[in-house]
Amino acid sequence: MEGTEDPEGQRQKELMLRGESYDASCKLLVLEREKAHDTCFDFNNTRNEKDRLRIIRELKITFPEDSEPWIVPPFYCDYGYNIHLGKDVFINFNCVFLDVVKISLGDNCLMGPGVQVRYICQITLRFAKVFLFFFPLSNVVRCIQRGILWTTSSVPRSSKMPVR
Repeated sequence: MEGTEDPEGQRQKELMLRGESYDASCKLLVLEREKAHDTCFDFNNTRNEKDRLRIIRELKITFPEDSEPWIVPPFYCDYGYNIHLGKDVFINFNCVFLDVVKISLGDNCLMGPGVQVRYICQITLRFAKVFLFFFPLSNVVRCIQRGILWTTSSVPRSSKMPVR
């Protein structure tokens, strides 16, 4: 679905990508999430590593051409196109990336099993619409163990991100 066919959907997507409040229930974003979820299903049910790499490219996850990421299924994301991986990235099984904003993992990042990368603020308004807004996650950390990565504005930039 092109933005010219759904100008309101394109506007909501642009708001999302800028980290501003947006309507996650607009048709364009729903279709993009469904496509990414279907693609993740294919990835998670494929044994061949070359096929998995092709599927990662279908998700539009970006990474250096000279260093393919190692992602152990199952892996889940909302869109895929907001995930940027550095060289020699390893993501262990059962990781979740809620990539409504840019998520960047730097070179040599190792993620343990069951890690969830998400930064969500939900505002429920009168008519049961949920508006969401986010902040980019860049060069999160080099090694994340099992847990949920929570980022807050109260954590000084010099300190490590808290992992729960």
